[in-house]
Amino acid sequence: MVIVAWRMYNKPHRDVNSANVAYQVSADIIIGEYIENAQVAHEKYGGEIIILRGNFFKRTETEVGKEYIILKGKGGIVSCEIGEQAQVSGIQPEVGRTVQVKGICVGFDDLLGELQMKKCMVMSH
Repeated sequence: MVIVAWRMYNKPHRDVNSANVAYQVSADIIIGEYIENAQVAHEKYGGEIIILRGNFFKRTETEVGKEYIILKGKGGIVSCEIGEQAQVSGIQPEVGRTVQVKGICVGFDDLLGELQMKKCMVMSH
């Protein structure tokens, strides 16, 4: 057990920028798949690097300096935590404009209706 924990802790971080993309999908489709059957959708997308297209809603920053891009889709939102290597200060596309974000799909919070992604980078806006 200790060996497994040590290996997971020391596992190299994935470089999202240079990693292969498993899926390119719209926010509407992926949110719909999670709403329809969260287990099947998570088996498909969970932990995978995806390029997600969605409508820009807002950019936010937490008290500890983490930046997020929030996208809107039918049935929910996508919270994209921006990776340390891809800060987005100053990015403020028009609300409703389509943007593409590349990152790791973490999962879907059905209580909040929120798909969560991490280590994201904005591909286009």
